[in-house]
Amino acid sequence: DENVKLVAKNIPWYGPKYSPHDVPSFYDISGVVENPAVFKLDLALGIPFIMIRKAGKLPGVLVTGGSYITEYSKDEIVLRLGAVKKGDRVLLIDDLIATGGTALAGFDLVDALGATVYEFAAMVALPFLNGVEKIHAHREGRFKDVPVFTMVDDSSIGKDMCRDPPEGTPRVIPAAEAEKTAQSLGL
Repeated sequence: DENVKLVAKNIPWYGPKYSPHDVPSFYDISGVVENPAVFKLDLALGIPFIMIRKAGKLPGVLVTGGSYITEYSKDEIVLRLGAVKKGDRVLLIDDLIATGGTALAGFDLVDALGATVYEFAAMVALPFLNGVEKIHAHREGRFKDVPVFTMVDDSSIGKDMCRDPPEGTPRVIPAAEAEKTAQSLGL
C-alpha cells in the first residue's frame, strides 16, 4: 500500500535519532495493536512486528518475564517463544508511559532473552509520575542510555483538555447524546 509507505517514510516513529533500518524488530507492549494500520506500517518498513501482551492474550508457546506491579495492579507480560532472539535490537512502543511499570516489564523480558532495548517510544507521557526516570534508574542504571521518545505529554495537552466537567455532568454519556452534550459544554 503506497499510502502506508509514504507514512512510514515521513513520520519519525523512531525518534529524531534513528532510522527504521537501525532497529530490526518492532515490539508493542500495549494498546497500539488495536489499529490494523500498525501492522501495515511494520510491513512497509520491512521489520517484524512482535507483540508483548498481558498473559492470556496471545496464542502459542509463550515466554514470561514474571509478574510486575503497575500503578493499579499486578500483571504479567509474555511474548511468543522464538520472537526475540539473543542479539536482537528492539524498539519498544507503548501507548502510554506513566509510572513505567509495564515498560520496565518489557525491558526486563527483552533483556532476559539476551536482546537489547534500542529505544523506547510512547504516544503519551505523564511526566509527573516519573516513568522515564524510573526506566533510566532501573537495575542500577542498566537502561540509562536508552533513548525515550514521546509524542505528547500531559503538560502539552493544556488545562482546557484536562479540566473536570461542570458539576452534574455525567462522566459517560450515550453516543446519541454526544453532540448535544458537547455543544452545551462549549466543545
